[in-house]
Amino acid sequence: MTMRSKLPLTVWALMLSSCTHEPTQVQYPQTSQEIYSAIGQEPGWILKIAQEQITIEADDGEQVFEFSPAPSPEQQEMYLRYRLASNGPTSEIRIYDEVCTDVMSGLNYPNRVEINLVDYKLAGCGGEPGDLLTGDEWVVEDLNGGGVIDIARTALKFDGEGGVSGNGACNQYSAAYRLNGEGIEIGPVASTKKACPPAVMSQEILFFDILSNTGYFEILDDGALKLTTNNQRTLTARR
Repeated sequence: MTMRSKLPLTVWALMLSSCTHEPTQVQYPQTSQEIYSAIGQEPGWILKIAQEQITIEADDGEQVFEFSPAPSPEQQEMYLRYRLASNGPTSEIRIYDEVCTDVMSGLNYPNRVEINLVDYKLAGCGGEPGDLLTGDEWVVEDLNGGGVIDIARTALKFDGEGGVSGNGACNQYSAAYRLNGEGIEIGPVASTKKACPPAVMSQEILFFDILSNTGYFEILDDGALKLTTNNQRTLTARR
């Protein structure tokens, strides 16, 4: 264990579904700019995993532990494990494939993270929050508690590069999105100008309005995506 401050190449954990209890898949990125990181609160701590080094900052940064070379990850049935050398048999990092909510910001993260290290037992969240949004299209199933018209397909697809697009019930649309420290901002929304029956147009107007005023996102226990505006209107979508 050494005491240094900068990180080289990263290793990050791509977790498979915990519902099937399949082992975690670990992929090594092609760029030295990537790292896998995790955070926790009260007191604050930060974990950074790189291909060559692991750094843990505890007690709001007052204690720094570095492990170089970094241990290899071990795939377990329910989590990914890093054994931390020279600190006893219980010193390890566990990364679970479970959506985790940061207790300070309320932001959702892809992984729950536990660290057992010397006198520290740390729990927090890891991964990139945006990874929860990207991938397959989200199909809207409810707008502010009023349901949706099934034949008027309304959907969102986040591209991972700051863009979201899809069908708004009648028209195709696109918008920018940005994750901030506490949630998500979407808009402005641009769309085609096709006319549809009044009920479909009303659904689309409500969808665009909620989308443009979204402040928070949440992955529910059943896997659904919930977007919430600052005045508590909601959108629920599912893959």
